[in-house]
Amino acid sequence: MPLEELAKRFGVHRATVNRIATQAGLQARRVTLSDHRQLEAARLYAEGMTLREVAKRLNTGKDAVRAAAVANGVTIRKGIAVEN
Repeated sequence: MPLEELAKRFGVHRATVNRIATQAGLQARRVTLSDHRQLEAARLYAEGMTLREVAKRLNTGKDAVRAAAVANGVTIRKGIAVEN
């Protein structure tokens, strides 16, 4: 079950779920994207979407999107701080 889903179900932060799972000796599974989805992720990111936006659209994690972008030669942009 995805970490985010567990966090939502139990009303806790994702980091709490991760800490409990680690303490229990569980290892996170890596979700890999198919070649087609990797290309799509890289394209969407290169067109200006954020890692988070692409991940949400493709129902995957930001790390998978970042890996797909890098694997397809896309430079990862630095985050921009927004001031209020």
